[in-house]
Amino acid sequence: GQLVLPFDDGDVRNAEVQLTGDNKMVVAGTLEADESTTHSYCIKVNAQGLLDASFGENGVTLIKQDGNSEVNGAVLLGDGKVIIGGSLVSEDVPKAALIRLNANGTFDDLFGEAGILLLDVEGNSSAINDISIDGAGNILVTGYTHDSTNFQTFIGKLGDNGEVATDLGPGGYYRSSLSFWNMGNAVTVLDNGDVLVTGVVGAQNGSDIFVVTVSETEDSEADDSGELASTSSMSATVLTFDGQQHDDVSNGAAAVQGGKIVIAGSSDNGSDLDFSLMLLSSESVAGVNGELLSSQGVTTGSFHVVTRAITNILPLSATSGGEIAELGGSDTTCEDSC
Repeated sequence: GQLVLPFDDGDVRNAEVQLTGDNKMVVAGTLEADESTTHSYCIKVNAQGLLDASFGENGVTLIKQDGNSEVNGAVLLGDGKVIIGGSLVSEDVPKAALIRLNANGTFDDLFGEAGILLLDVEGNSSAINDISIDGAGNILVTGYTHDSTNFQTFIGKLGDNGEVATDLGPGGYYRSSLSFWNMGNAVTVLDNGDVLVTGVVGAQNGSDIFVVTVSETEDSEADDSGELASTSSMSATVLTFDGQQHDDVSNGAAAVQGGKIVIAGSSDNGSDLDFSLMLLSSESVAGVNGELLSSQGVTTGSFHVVTRAITNILPLSATSGGEIAELGGSDTTCEDSC
């Protein structure tokens, strides 16, 4: 079956899909109303594939603000609320923004200002590219900020109502110190509670995938209330697929059982883009604080894998049943069945 989104005019893009526990779908994205106007939207579809009339206006919440808005990520909370992340133009400048909707599609007045939160990230402009929720209910975000010279990745950890939960840097947000332009595209939580962000960083020729992990350590000194102050340490690892001056990009990441991390994206084989998939052990992204590591990858037909130049980066493929299976060696071919 097919559901056509109920917008009479404009083009829809950047759709993010979340599944509810009762087999419904929540879809969020950007509506291009015309060449110069964009709005954000969120719809809920029931198990029969029809718009859920209990959400928004006949299943649709269309978010129209004074400035243009974009949606790049969304997450569904346990109480049915939805958090949407992207950017909202404020005073003619795109700003990283979060919007929280109640389970019925109305704005959550307990979040930000009437349900909308503009993040105070240093830079001339900014946007959120992905959202995740950790075990304590904190909101994890990543994206980019622009300082008039380069794009830089930022990472934030916010409390339930949008306040900064952990001070990761200026204004509460960590900003990457990578030399070339870079932006975080995906954020996830590892088994040990560390935050992992992956994205794309510019190189002298093309672009590479990078991974940043954020781990929190307890300071031994107590504050005035007697509680230990929490500080954060950073480690960054730059991963290069093939060293052939092609573009590699990561767009998604997820922690899986056994301390492994799956990263999905694309890799340029010199003529077109291929789907790429990596499996890393958590030890491979721990690194040394501030140290940049690199590995050379291999292009084999239509599938890209990473070699064992760093021994705990594992090449893998998808089996016909959709499971992820580790593959031996550093040169693996994947046929159409992948």
